[in-house]
Amino acid sequence: DADDQLTYSISKQKFSISSKGRIYETEPNDIASKALMVAIDEIIEGEITTKDDVDYYKFSAIEGDTIDIYAQALNSSLIGKIRIYSNDGSREWRDGIRDYSWEKEHLPFIAPYTGEYYLKYSQAGNFGIFPNSVVENIDTMNFQKFTDSNQLYDDPRLQGRYLITIRKFVRAAEIIETAQAEDK
Repeated sequence: DADDQLTYSISKQKFSISSKGRIYETEPNDIASKALMVAIDEIIEGEITTKDDVDYYKFSAIEGDTIDIYAQALNSSLIGKIRIYSNDGSREWRDGIRDYSWEKEHLPFIAPYTGEYYLKYSQAGNFGIFPNSVVENIDTMNFQKFTDSNQLYDDPRLQGRYLITIRKFVRAAEIIETAQAEDK
């Protein structure tokens, strides 16, 4: 259950994953200056309402934090896209990993500096430019893999509800086992 703390053991290294709670998107958050502040380990529930809609969130991280952002459609067939931007928009992290489905994606991310970051979520074809949601060349993108161009603007995969989790992986201290030499 995503709301319960979990502890895993891999090669005697332990880390924990937890969530603080669920927050709900509030509009307007379609440009970076109106981004909703969220905390790491929160679950965000939101909705892409049109093909041009984009949702911005802002979170803080410490240099070296390993963060995994996971997004999935919620009772919809939305095909979304995660992008992370530096606080001034000069750097972008993208190309998340699809999780055996077009409706699920996660983006592992190691924070290169201590400070704020922007998370942008939109339907996969809405590329836009930071800090706004301008759509660029939606008709020329490689979206034909799962829809033909005559259906592009009416396709239900361009809108829908979603969940996003922002999790930080914290490596626990190493367990050091020592062996005592037997006295002979």
